[in-house]
Amino acid sequence: MLPYPPGYRFLLGDDHLLGHYLLKKIVYEFKGNGLVMDNDLYGKEEPWEIWNNYGGDSVDKDLYFFTPLKKKSIGGSRIDRGVNSSGGIWHEPSTDATLC
Repeated sequence: MLPYPPGYRFLLGDDHLLGHYLLKKIVYEFKGNGLVMDNDLYGKEEPWEIWNNYGGDSVDKDLYFFTPLKKKSIGGSRIDRGVNSSGGIWHEPSTDATLC
C-alpha cells in the first residue's frame, strides 16, 4: 500500500525525474519509494506479472522503474528488450522525445 493519500497525483516532468530521482539513485543509492521502483523488467517475470505486482487494477496508470539494461552483444550498443522465454519484448514509444 502506498503511503500517499487518496487522490494523490504523481505527475513527473523530465527535469524532476532526472534531477530528483535519477540523481538520488546514482549518488545515494535510492531504492524506491513506491512511486519509482527497482525491478528487472528484462528478467524472469512476464510483463503481465510485473503489472499485477506493481500496477494492479489501474490499467491507465503509468509505472516508473529503475531497471538494468542488457546489451544484445558484448560491446554493442543495441539493447536486448526480450522478456523471459516467451518471446515477448518491451518496446520504445514510436515518437522521439527530448529529455532536458
